[in-house]
Amino acid sequence: MTTTKNIHLSPTDHQKLSGILKSMKAKGNLKALHLKTLMAELSEAVIVPEGHIPENIVGMGSTVEYFNPLSKTTEKARLVFPVEADAEKRNISVLAPLGAALIGESAGTKVQCQAPDTTWVVEIISVTHQAEN
Repeated sequence: MTTTKNIHLSPTDHQKLSGILKSMKAKGNLKALHLKTLMAELSEAVIVPEGHIPENIVGMGSTVEYFNPLSKTTEKARLVFPVEADAEKRNISVLAPLGAALIGESAGTKVQCQAPDTTWVVEIISVTHQAEN
C-alpha cells in the first residue's frame, strides 16, 4: 500500500508504535480503517535521529494547532502514545482517529479523519515540537 504522507519517527518511537500495532493485530484489534492505514504508513516511515523530525511535520510529542469544523473553533492538541492520552490536557493518542490523521502531516494541510460513524476534515495551522513547548 502506497501512502501520500511520510511519517517521520525516531528509532525509539518507531519501535514503540510498531510494537503497539503488531500487538493489536495479533489480538484481532486492528479492525478500524484509520488503524490499518496507520500501520501501512508506519511500514514506509522515515526513521530519523532523535530530535530531528522536520519542524513543519507532525511527529510524536508535537503540539498541533488545527481548525476543528465540528466545533468551528481553533484547537491545540499534543500527539502522544496511548498511555499518555488525556482529554483534559489535550493529549491525543496517535491511535485515535484524529491522532492517526495528524501524524506525518504538515502545517497548512487539510487532513481527513476517519471515525467509525463519521468523517471530517481538519486544517493544520501550526506544528510545534516538544522541545519548543
